[in-house]
Amino acid sequence: MPEVFAGGYECLTEERVPARFRGPGSVSATGTVGLTCGGFGLPEVTGTLTVDVDWRGRGPVTTQPPVPSECGLHVLLRGAELTGSITVEVPGVVPRTTAAVDGVPGTIRSARSDCPAGD
Repeated sequence: MPEVFAGGYECLTEERVPARFRGPGSVSATGTVGLTCGGFGLPEVTGTLTVDVDWRGRGPVTTQPPVPSECGLHVLLRGAELTGSITVEVPGVVPRTTAAVDGVPGTIRSARSDCPAGD
């Protein structure tokens, strides 16, 4: 869940930005969520966070060493490049501000467990 720092405020949300995972080759997240912002001695205010980003896999897929567990957790990793933008607006604190994230490096992770699905 996103966390944003804006104008002395810490802004949080319990909402999730919708994401679409298409394997280790591509992941995208697009949506707008409400923010609740506060800080020491500051009144609570609200705002919005809009995310429109894509991770594009680059290079080979590697396997993380197995994680000790009862279910045999397997994690695949692939380097990725992030593109898109993130916009924050908190009226009275931060005007609508957009940051481009083109070319930011990242990693796509995919985890698989051998445990049967819960009831």
